[in-house]
Amino acid sequence: MSRVRVAFHKGRALCAGAFDVSEGGAVFTRTRTVAGAFVLVWFLARGSAQEQPPAAAQAGAAEVREALSLYRNGRSMDTSGGREDAQKMYTQAVELCRSVLERDPRHADAYAVCTWSLFRLGRYADTVALCQEALKISVDHRVVETLAEALFFVGDYKGSMHAMERYIDMAPRGERISVAYFYLGEIFRLTKRFRKADIAYSTAVNFEPSNALWWYRLGLAREYAGDKGFALDAYRRALHLRPEYKEAQESIRRLS
Repeated sequence: MSRVRVAFHKGRALCAGAFDVSEGGAVFTRTRTVAGAFVLVWFLARGSAQEQPPAAAQAGAAEVREALSLYRNGRSMDTSGGREDAQKMYTQAVELCRSVLERDPRHADAYAVCTWSLFRLGRYADTVALCQEALKISVDHRVVETLAEALFFVGDYKGSMHAMERYIDMAPRGERISVAYFYLGEIFRLTKRFRKADIAYSTAVNFEPSNALWWYRLGLAREYAGDKGFALDAYRRALHLRPEYKEAQESIRRLS
């Protein structure tokens, strides 16, 4: 797997524009110009007016900010078992973002939040379509990664792998980097390229060592590749992280 590189670093979301919007969080910043104390009053007033974004842009920014908040609340509800309420949050986020995109079809952050929300709703084909639409306007690594995941779930493993590798190239410090390597591992495992799956899963757990599922899948890849000793190590790590992990328990018994 020539394009899969092992690198160890903390994830960091990158984006351009008025907002720094990442799937894991959001920080909203605005730059202002500080005028010199001796500048004429009329010039200050003129400069201040010029610095203000159009009202439509301000409204769109507020809507995307609200949509991102809805999305993040939905993720929290998903984690705590409130799936039905989470779905409502995602749906509202989609509606807000689509409203923004109707007025400003080049709004990168609206595309990003909308595609994340569609994906969480399980609307994978719609996610693929919107990601492809967004990427015709600008190449955003956030959208590339979402496209890769959505393609995986519609069964387009080749397209998913290409998009994941593209994301890794574009954002080697992106906050979804561990997920990208995990999905590469999934693709290689499902297409029976177990050595490559081992490499991809190993990279994923190096980025995120507390994920029991990923250790278990690493164990499967190693077992299918004939590396039973290393497979046991991975299964034991999964069981250590999740003591009630039935599949890991059964795998350890099978190989012991």
